Amino acid sequence: MTVTIDGERIHYDANTKLHGHFRCINCGEIYDFDIEPPKDNGLDGFTITQKDVYYSGICANCANK
Repeated sequence: MTVTIDGERIHYDANTKLHGHFRCINCGEIYDFDIEPPKDNGLDGFTITQKDVYYSGICANCANK
């Protein structure tokens, strides 16, 4: 699966289950993390074909240097 991170970077991801991505702004590493599917998203009657969850910040490795 191809995932576009922050509108610029392309990340190839073999994980096809629902999850989010975290990109470290210091080292550029991309990490997967689990997320819970929403129970009520307020979009009754809509067909959702894609959901992107993307965070950025400093990873634990960079923070501990």
